[in-house]
Amino acid sequence: MNNMHDGFLFKEMEKDEIKKQTSLKIIKPKTQLSKEQQAFNRLTKRIENLEKEIIDRTERYRRFSILYAKEVAPLRTEKAESCIKLAKALSEASKYTKFTRTKLEDIRETILSLLENSFREVEPDQEVKNLYDKWSPASYEEEETYQKEEIKDHIQEMIDSAFGVDIDMEDFDHTLKGIEKLREKLFAELEEKEKKRKSSKKTKKQLEYEKKEKLQNELKKKGIRDIYITLSKLLHPDTELDPAVKLQKEEIMKKVTTSYKNKDLLSLLKLEIEWVHKENEHLDKISSETMQMYSNILKEQIAKLEMQLRSLSLDPRFANIADLANCNDAVASYSISREGEQLRQAISKYKALASEFEKPVSKPKILKFVENYLKEYSEIKLQNIMSMFREQW
Repeated sequence: MNNMHDGFLFKEMEKDEIKKQTSLKIIKPKTQLSKEQQAFNRLTKRIENLEKEIIDRTERYRRFSILYAKEVAPLRTEKAESCIKLAKALSEASKYTKFTRTKLEDIRETILSLLENSFREVEPDQEVKNLYDKWSPASYEEEETYQKEEIKDHIQEMIDSAFGVDIDMEDFDHTLKGIEKLREKLFAELEEKEKKRKSSKKTKKQLEYEKKEKLQNELKKKGIRDIYITLSKLLHPDTELDPAVKLQKEEIMKKVTTSYKNKDLLSLLKLEIEWVHKENEHLDKISSETMQMYSNILKEQIAKLEMQLRSLSLDPRFANIADLANCNDAVASYSISREGEQLRQAISKYKALASEFEKPVSKPKILKFVENYLKEYSEIKLQNIMSMFREQW
């Protein structure tokens, strides 16, 4: 299929170039392509670009995920464990010194922040839950329920914004299996939305459009079947004596059968052009009505591919690196390495502090750490808010 790699079935060329052209395309002197042919070319090119982008982005996500799992994921777990250890040490150290109500509130906020950050990575045991309950106005179970509801609301807002669909999140859980179920539900809701749109009370214009759409679907089925029958006759292995060609036809026929089952008109068209239309001008005889029908089918395919591309960000496999979608390998590698280095620094710092707080420690040293921690924590929260604001705009 090398002749299809440029994405066009129809091609304009200068007259002196036409004789040199050997690929299976419609070739006409410049300015002679019809509007339907030009539209068809644009749509096929758009489909090939989308398919390539989906493959490229999925592969990029896969590479980044492997790198992230190797260099960052273990450090996130280790940091969470160091946060718990530091929260325990700070809680114990604070028992032996009297603090004002304001300073005690700062200590409480620091301990809870350390614990909550760790809960994103590790499941707390009963001892850690008890520590959380000691410092929090709400119990661990109550806070966990609240956090899950917040996550649901955030995901629901994101889906509504991106797809215009209000999904029931009642039975959603944030496990990988739960996210996968959510994706399935999203596609089901989008299909249902489209059905409702088609079944609602229709205007005269809508009825005319549906009549035209029905005719196009009939033409599509007929077109797909006609191409399939033509290719089946031409590529039937039993009609070939040459073993090499016979094997080649068997492989191509597998593609034809798969495309026919999937109602993939574009793939069948490419195969038809490759194996049936031996003369370029034969393609030029496709009627305007048929070309319009083909274009409408390709538009449907484009819409599905665009949704597939957008939904990659919801794939649970890529949750940690979805924001690197548009980065090249060098930038992503740097970003992941930088996050790993920041985690290593935090781990080293928290472990040292935990060891220090396990010994008798002065009140000023405790307060200094709490002050610095809350300042850093506030800056991170501000950065996250600004990042969300930029994404919305």
